[in-house]
Amino acid sequence: MKKISTLIFLTIISISSMAQSEAGDLYVGLQGSYVTYDYKDFTAGIRGAYHFSPLFQLNLSFNTNPWIKYEEENNVKYDAQLYTVDLDALFYIINNKSWGMAPEIGLAYFYGKEEKTSGGGIYDGGSESLFGLNLGWNVHYNINENWRANLFWKYSIFKSDVSFNTFGLGIGYYFNIF
Repeated sequence: MKKISTLIFLTIISISSMAQSEAGDLYVGLQGSYVTYDYKDFTAGIRGAYHFSPLFQLNLSFNTNPWIKYEEENNVKYDAQLYTVDLDALFYIINNKSWGMAPEIGLAYFYGKEEKTSGGGIYDGGSESLFGLNLGWNVHYNINENWRANLFWKYSIFKSDVSFNTFGLGIGYYFNIF
């Protein structure tokens, strides 16, 4: 057990000593994602991140798709809008000069609006505004000194009957503000 603990400790130290990111590093970028909510559609957004240390980062992202069109089983058609805002903390396991990977946990805000455009049925549409929790995984690849590509997955939990996955890809500019 002592050997395993020592090995884990040395691994963490060696990873943090090779870390690309430093305290004060800022990331600003664009991202696209696929959301598995009722609409199952793509969103586009912006993402900002700040590194408090090489192994801890805070992300703020905004995603939207105001032009979703979908059809239910009984040929009822809807126009929908989807907006999400996420504040996530990333805890890097690996963060070196070429790539990094981190689990993430955070808070989420979701706003969805539906409006019936054709067909029968009882439901004419409505809106929903929810706060929830994100759990996920983030991998990034440093294209060069200032450009970074991100690949991420999040599972968002809002209440017992509303939860969904988000799979995304982003690119952004990375710089130090100090």
